[in-house]
Amino acid sequence: VEGIPQEEILGVQLSFSTITWQVGCALACPQNATSLPISAAVQFIKVPAQPPVPKTRFQMNYTEYDCRRNDVCWPELFYPMTPYYTGEPYFHILAKGLVLVFFVLLAVVLSGPWNGILRLWNKP
Repeated sequence: VEGIPQEEILGVQLSFSTITWQVGCALACPQNATSLPISAAVQFIKVPAQPPVPKTRFQMNYTEYDCRRNDVCWPELFYPMTPYYTGEPYFHILAKGLVLVFFVLLAVVLSGPWNGILRLWNKP
């Protein structure tokens, strides 16, 4: 991260060895001792960190569709219109989308340049 190599556990190697402990029951039965086999081993192998693949010029310049680097994620903007969205029934989403398109077209028609075009069109 930020030029510092990170360590990652890529694999595990297990090995077992058994040793026997003598466990006495102290006051209750001082003559009897019970054997208890216990084993555990862990081994970590150091693997050098792999530096990330350098970005191409295209990846550095054309990041408009990169959701991690932009405020607006354009590919996900129309996600509710896709069949993968299951939050609402499709006809509700379609109706909301058509209402949104209507308002956008209304705003474009009522904007300044369109008023000028309409005035020129209606001019005698």
